[in-house]
Amino acid sequence: MNIFYLYNVYMFMKKGVYMRYVIGALIGAGAGYILSLITKCTTGTCPLTSNAFTTVLIGIFAGIMLAAKPPIHK
Repeated sequence: MNIFYLYNVYMFMKKGVYMRYVIGALIGAGAGYILSLITKCTTGTCPLTSNAFTTVLIGIFAGIMLAAKPPIHK
């Protein structure tokens, strides 16, 4: 392992930047679970909402992508 890599990981964790992604993933998971409860597909033909697990995974992915959005500089 390179010492600069370890230092960068340490600084990244020290600043708390990763919490943005964790919070985004939790919000996305909650939104995905609520979506799977509201739009329940009983026939199994809907690949997104027929299984709550896939809906939560897609919600986690969407939450992380929204949290990774760079800030807008004016």
